[in-house]
Amino acid sequence: MYSAHLIVSLHRKARMMRKAMLLTLLSVLALFACTDRRYPTTLVAADSLCAVNPDSALHLLTQYKDSIQTASKTHRMYYHLLTAKASDKVDLLQPDADHILSLVDYYEHGGDRFLLSTAYYYAGRTYCELHDAPQALGWFQKAAEAAGEDWSLQSKIHSQMGYLFLCHIITSIK
Repeated sequence: MYSAHLIVSLHRKARMMRKAMLLTLLSVLALFACTDRRYPTTLVAADSLCAVNPDSALHLLTQYKDSIQTASKTHRMYYHLLTAKASDKVDLLQPDADHILSLVDYYEHGGDRFLLSTAYYYAGRTYCELHDAPQALGWFQKAAEAAGEDWSLQSKIHSQMGYLFLCHIITSIK
């Protein structure tokens, strides 16, 4: 037989667990309420995965490929930018200048201005893959100017610029 003290203790623990579950549920709901509703959840999730698990982000984007065909231009362009981002992170960036320039043009002329610096950065990365250092440097410069105080992107941009500079020095020595 249970003592009254044990029953009261179990009741308190159960009440605390209900409160903890309610608090967790409210936190999750608040998180989703604060997310940017301009983009589908799948794309936002893929963007988040790019930083920690780009293989999974690329897989998610590949699965979403059929659905994006009927989406708005805003969503399609974001999808293509994220595909470039995830592909670059797993060293599978396809150097297609026309494709990346269409993304840059979109973001320069009415797309999400917050993503313009990222589009410039991947234009630079594309030209790196095409071994066109002067073009790459030009795009990285534009990316650095557009990135403002996005220090994470600034770090990547300047790292790429330093890499190009070292490559130039090494090739000029040969």
